[in-house]
Amino acid sequence: QLGLIGSAQASGLTATALGNVSTSNLPSLSNAALGAFTSVQVAALGTNITSTQITALSAAGITGVSTTSLNGLSTADIQAISTKDIAALTATQVGGLGTAQVQNLTSFQVAALTYSQVATLISEIATSQIQYLSVV
Repeated sequence: QLGLIGSAQASGLTATALGNVSTSNLPSLSNAALGAFTSVQVAALGTNITSTQITALSAAGITGVSTTSLNGLSTADIQAISTKDIAALTATQVGGLGTAQVQNLTSFQVAALTYSQVATLISEIATSQIQYLSVV
């Protein structure tokens, strides 16, 4: 039944309800519902959120993804995160990214980083990525 939940119904799902959804049922959440989730709702999914689901989140929802989940993304999945969502990542999320995750960002994602994100990540950014920074 989770697959039937659209963006209009997503706002009615409490964090408690989402936290109690079995891991085996989470993949059936629609992209429309995921795109409407708030950061609190996303955080309730914990590390059970899949990499495909992370790419369906809105800028408001992506701030609820744990650094553990972000660091678990494959190169293709981290590169699938929109530039809008990259710019929305919090200081905690950015600070928790591993070197591999940072160095797998595309040139467009690097260009989308905010000044404070760059300040946090500067030691992780590869020399080849510096040319794409738009905040220096």
